[in-house]
Order: sequence, then structure tokens, then C-alpha cells
Amino acid sequence: KDTDRAGNTDPCRQAAPDNLEQVYACMMTADSQYSNAIQRGGCSYFRKLYRKQLLRRGLTLGQADARMPDCAMFARTVEENTARPPVWQACFGHKPQPEEAHVERCLSAVMEQYYAGLKEPRGTDIGCKGLQAAYRKGVAATLPNGIDDTRDMADPDCKLVERIRTTWVATITEKRERAQAERQRLAAEREARRQAALEASRKEQEEQRRLEDERAILARETYERQRAQQEEMLRQRRIAAEQQMQAAKERREAEIKARYYTDTPETLRSKHSDRERSLMNEQGIIQVPDSYPEPSAEEIRLARMREIVERDGSRMVDGHLIYARRFNRLKDAVGFEGHEGAEVRFSDATKLDCRPAATVGYLCRYRISKTHKYDDYMREGAARENNPGINMLFGLQEMIASTLISTEVEGKVLEHWFVLTKNGWRSPMTQAQQVELEEERRRHGEWLRDETRKAEEKQRQREQEELIMETWQPR
Repeated sequence: KDTDRAGNTDPCRQAAPDNLEQVYACMMTADSQYSNAIQRGGCSYFRKLYRKQLLRRGLTLGQADARMPDCAMFARTVEENTARPPVWQACFGHKPQPEEAHVERCLSAVMEQYYAGLKEPRGTDIGCKGLQAAYRKGVAATLPNGIDDTRDMADPDCKLVERIRTTWVATITEKRERAQAERQRLAAEREARRQAALEASRKEQEEQRRLEDERAILARETYERQRAQQEEMLRQRRIAAEQQMQAAKERREAEIKARYYTDTPETLRSKHSDRERSLMNEQGIIQVPDSYPEPSAEEIRLARMREIVERDGSRMVDGHLIYARRFNRLKDAVGFEGHEGAEVRFSDATKLDCRPAATVGYLCRYRISKTHKYDDYMREGAARENNPGINMLFGLQEMIASTLISTEVEGKVLEHWFVLTKNGWRSPMTQAQQVELEEERRRHGEWLRDETRKAEEKQRQREQEELIMETWQPR
């Protein structure tokens, strides 16, 4: 069975003794024990270790010995692991009677391995017996049973080993210098590779930083370009909105002019009663007689309308309609520029009684019927934009209408002085009525200032929020 319990292929179960790759793979399964074998060296030690790996796989001792590699194969596994052959490889091929060439090759390698690492060579301290033992140890490392297989081997001649020792000592300094030079060369190569790697890493980091800088610049340029595009888009929208508003204002002004500021023969005729027109001369001026009868209900209505127009600077459109405009000074709060208007329609007047006044004219009691209407254009625009100043706009229109009709309370019995003049019946205001009108205007002025302040504060907050939303960008 060539697999382990987990089902993985086991290198030791299929290792052929003459296959270097398979034998080496099996030896590597011994892990640290194989490393110790390399250090302690010897074919016999490798055989014991390899046999142990095979026995662990369930092989019998006979099967393990049958699949045991030779010592040369173990030497090749050491070279595969360390990239250099073991020192005892020079000791292969010994004879029972040592040959000079073999003794010189094996003993030099053993002495190099065991003594060349010292600062001063100790080979001169080793006598013949020590040299012979070193040779025997090197040969034993190449044999399956180690030192036991060298019992029948003769020791080399003392003169031979001493000569080999003398030659080795004489050349050790040169060998060490060459070894030192080789180590320095390898160290220089490693340092050069390290410096090259550092330089490559530095260049890679610089390139990375350059790319990051380019990406940052590109991102900043993209953000600035997008922001400029957004600002331009908002500017174009504002321009378009202003143009639309201006066009709407112009259309509205044309409508107002046509509706309220264009006289026709019918509207001109309705502004005077039949009796007033009968007293007019060719220039349209009434010739006031020394005495004249009391005004009719229609003349009372026309007189009151003329007084309102004279007092407030409004316009008498016809005999029933007054239109008043006030300039809108609330652009920052309301968002609409221009004039706000309101119309008051005096549908009828009911005369109760009249009596001659102390000086001239008559004191008459009457009731007035009227309605008022506001310009819908500005209201609709403010409501459509959800403008916080819309309440202020309504208040402005309410004030216009209220000041027009403050003295003409719906359904209340009123009393005024009426006099016929060259321009028709008039109703001069008494001092008490003037004071009442000024108080009404004052109250509306204070209310309007408060509403203006509140609307301006709301507008500033909304502009700040819009600015934050326009300039904010998610990371």
C-alpha cells in the first residue's frame, strides 16, 4: 500500500533504492533526524535512519534491508541537501591494505573537515596513531556497518601519514586564504544582490508614490472640474430662472397695464354720475352752481372712491373698482421683485339720509358694500417655490387693501361730509379720521418689519444649508 492513512502518497512506500529523488524524499520525512545525520555523518547512521522509516511503514526487517540504498546513494542525498558532497565521500574505494593515493585523498579530506576551522592548524599535534585513527574513521563512514567493517583493515604506514600531515599543514594557510577569498566573494555577491534588491524596492516605492501623486492630482482636478461644472450648471439655472421670472413679470405688467391702466370710453363714463356729466363743460370741468341738491347713493360711492384714490395714490379703474400698488421691498425675503397689488370693488352704496352741513355741502349717513381681491401672480409664484416669505407677501397685500378700505367698514353705518367740486363730488376727511388712518398704517408697518426680519433670517439659514450641500463631497 503506497498511501498513508489520510490517503496521501507516502514517499517511503514507493522509494526504489537506486532512485535518488525517491530516496531523498523518504529521508526528508525523518525531518530533524536527517539533519542530525548530515552533521554526524556516516553511512551506517543513514542506514539505521532509513531502516527506521521503512519499519514505521509496516515493512519487515528483511523487506527493509532488501530496499536499502547503498552508501554511495546516501552520499548523493547529502549532496542534494547541502549542495556539496560529504567529507567522507573522498574515502570511498579503500583496500584492506591502504594505498598511498587513497590514504592521501581520504586523510586530507578528514583533516580539512575536522581541523581546518581552527585559527591555527593542530595537525602538528596529532601523532601517527591519531592520523591512522582519523583515516580509519573516514573509511568507516563509507561502510554499511561503520567502524565494525574496518577491523580487518590494516593501518597506513606512519611515514606516509606524517608526510601527508606535513603537506596538509604547509598548504592549509593557502587553502584558508582561498576559502576566505571565496567567502568574501560570495559575501560581496550577496551584498550586491541585497543592494540591488533595495534599489529596486526604492524605485518601486518611488514609482508607487508617483502613481499615488498622479492619482491624487487627477482626483483633485476631477473634483475641481466637477465642482466648476456644478457651479456653472447652478449659474445657468439661476440665469434661466431669472429670465423666466423677468419674462413672467413683463407679461404680468402688460396684463396689469391692460387691465387697470388703460381707459376706455365706458370706464371714463362710469367714473362720473349722469348729473356730474351734465354739469361738465367741454374741458370736462364741472360748473358748480351756487346751490345743488344732496348726493345720490351713486355719487356718495364715487366720492368715497375719489377720496381713497387721492389719499393713497391708487387708481380708479372705473366707477366701481380701485386698484392700488405698493413697491415690493422684500426681495431678499420673498424672492420676488416688483409691485404688489390689490383691488377693491365697491359694488354698491346705500344712502340712509343727508342734511345740509354748517358751511357747504351735506353730511350724509350711508352703508357701503365692497369686496377686495389680491394679485394672484406673486402669491402663486411664492407658493410654488415654497418660499418662506409668502406670509409676508400676503401681509403686504392685506396692508394695501386694509389702508384702502380702513375707513369703509363693511355693513357699518358711516357718516361723511360730501361737497360738489369742479372734479365731482368729494368727501374731505375729518381730523379724527386722519388720525385713525395713520394709526392703522403704523400698526401694519410694525408688523411688516417684524415679518421682514423673520423671513430674512430664514432665508439666510436656507442659503447656508444650500451652500453646504453644494460644496460637500463624499470621500
